[in-house]
Amino acid sequence: MAQMRFKNRKVQSGDMRTPVIFYQYVNEGPYPDDFEEKTLYQCFAHTYAPSMKDQEILGVYEASLGLTIVIRDPWQDYTPKTNHIVRVEDFRLEQQTFNVYEVRLDAPETGFITIVLGDKK
Repeated sequence: MAQMRFKNRKVQSGDMRTPVIFYQYVNEGPYPDDFEEKTLYQCFAHTYAPSMKDQEILGVYEASLGLTIVIRDPWQDYTPKTNHIVRVEDFRLEQQTFNVYEVRLDAPETGFITIVLGDKK
């Protein structure tokens, strides 16, 4: 009897159709509450609903809404961090701005980054 092996579906460039913008708020003015958006990086991403592992992470942060994205690794051009904010430009989402809660390098395979996003509080 032949043994069946499960093979993960690999992310391909054609799956990355959703534009995303990474930015952070910076204070460049004289007033303490004078924040501006500074765009850090723009690319296309593969978006999907959070897995059980991702939902556990979102539960720790008490996020009520979550999204997981996969982007190509930009290497030294940009490194996503948990203090960055992501705008997902998809008209089907009721909320388009999310906080970064977790960054997994080389997942699902080398050359890609998986980012867990949660609602911005």
